[in-house]
Amino acid sequence: MTSLHSNSFFFYYLFYISSSLLLSLSLLKSSVSAGSSSANYSTTNHHHHHKWVGPVGHRVITVDVSGLGEFLSVQAAVDSVPENNRMNVLIQIGAGFYIEKVVVPATKPYITFQGAGRELTVIEWHDRACDRGSDGQQLRTYQTASVTVYANYFSARNISFTNTAPAPLPGMQGMQAAAFRISGDKAYFSGCGFYGAQDTLCDDAGRHYFKECYIEGSIDFIFGNGRSMYKDCELHSIATRFGSIAAHDRKSPDEKTGFAFVRCRVTGSGPIYVGRAMGQYSRIVYSYTYFDDLVAHGGWDDWDHVSSSSANYSTTNHHHHHKWVGPVGHRVITVDVSGLGEFLSVQAAVDSVPENNRMNVLIQIGAGFYIEKVVVPATSRILRQGAGRELTVIEWHDRACDRGSDEHGTGTAAGNARNASGGVSHIGRQGSTSPDVDSMGPKILSATTLDGITLRSVTLKAL
Repeated sequence: MTSLHSNSFFFYYLFYISSSLLLSLSLLKSSVSAGSSSANYSTTNHHHHHKWVGPVGHRVITVDVSGLGEFLSVQAAVDSVPENNRMNVLIQIGAGFYIEKVVVPATKPYITFQGAGRELTVIEWHDRACDRGSDGQQLRTYQTASVTVYANYFSARNISFTNTAPAPLPGMQGMQAAAFRISGDKAYFSGCGFYGAQDTLCDDAGRHYFKECYIEGSIDFIFGNGRSMYKDCELHSIATRFGSIAAHDRKSPDEKTGFAFVRCRVTGSGPIYVGRAMGQYSRIVYSYTYFDDLVAHGGWDDWDHVSSSSANYSTTNHHHHHKWVGPVGHRVITVDVSGLGEFLSVQAAVDSVPENNRMNVLIQIGAGFYIEKVVVPATSRILRQGAGRELTVIEWHDRACDRGSDEHGTGTAAGNARNASGGVSHIGRQGSTSPDVDSMGPKILSATTLDGITLRSVTLKAL
């Protein structure tokens, strides 16, 4: 309950405090300029109370599919909130699958959905664009969402939204199936999951912030004309032949909308486009984002838009990536101590990888004992794969007290890494480094903590 006021509706309070501060400064300035030394307190001091327009009070509603809450369904809980709601309403949704279609109307702002965990609390439905509604007409894409939110100041935490309609093949018509649609302003999502295939998340309109969320789909699985930030999210593609991540629908250069993906991870299958121009002036930006090797050639798709002013695609559609950190391409190197591979030693295979490598390099190491000391520079991106933990062994015999070529102690393969100048820096758990590790030179990597390397079925041991 203590986090409801400070976390769920932080957008509203930020905007309110900012506007109140500006108003207060304005009133203070006018008060000072109009003051008179001869006037009494009531005429020289102007104390004003700005009309409060935000939520007042708190209410908690519990939902549990097993009957332990006030309501069995999420929609029933939403329906219990009065029109023109002015309270912070926390709807606590217990673990379970809620097979229902939920709508939060525009007249019910300040509502939070809080689940028991992304893997535990799931709201799901199965509508497709080609399905018929109660009026006999096709639903079309925007009406397929399992959960639709028209209200402002909505937030959700630790819950998943799913559309269970089967994934369509590319080119199939009427198979769009949204899991969630957000059309209200100032919405916040933390630790949520969005699962579907084509058009999973309808980021329709308004300002939205997604933090540490998981979004899964195949074709345009984030789409709409929102003005949204996605921070530390995983975007997971399940495309089987071809797909795309985001499709933005900005139709005018005057619209202040766009999708920004910051420090996200793009994983799964491909090939996929990272963005498509749903609108002629679409805007999509990826910054400090990791991409698996699944991006289609060219990266972006212009949706066959042609500018009326004859401007080309690059000037009408703003699609950018900043600090691409993913691999490009694959290479396989074989090592076999009996001479059946490209190299006899693991170090020789590592040395064959160029500096500043940008490829996924798989070094397949045959069964046997490799009596050598191996150094993998920080500039490499290498996966070493053995024939089995008991079959493929790399071993050496250094001790911490032994002398290296520089007459300093050698260190061991127990968690230390040495840079080119002989200094020592600690490398933490697998795949992580100390904050300043990027400024160092080549490193001797430990047996258990490797920088940019994954070990599978390989044993490293000290004699």
